Amino acid sequence: MYFENLVALHIAIEKQCPQETAFKYLDRLLDGKSRKHNNKPKFIWTSDDIEDIKRFRKQGLTYKGIAKIYFTTDDTIFQVLRRNKKKALCRGPIIKKH
Repeated sequence: MYFENLVALHIAIEKQCPQETAFKYLDRLLDGKSRKHNNKPKFIWTSDDIEDIKRFRKQGLTYKGIAKIYFTTDDTIFQVLRRNKKKALCRGPIIKKH
């Protein structure tokens, strides 16, 4: 367990990704599900991440500032918010029935 933590920390530093992503990447490697060892781990955006990004934007943080938190680019943050906005529009308005 201790060794896996060190390896995940090394992956996070080397690949410049969040620790959670490094652990998921390591789990895939150990399970034999990932064959591409040199690729950067793929970060999966959770609804909590998206809500945090929205909150950061409301607080006045720039895309670049938020990107530093998530170890990604400002364009990626913009795209995540844009995709999320499109999904919300596709669902349509919420109609409450009384």
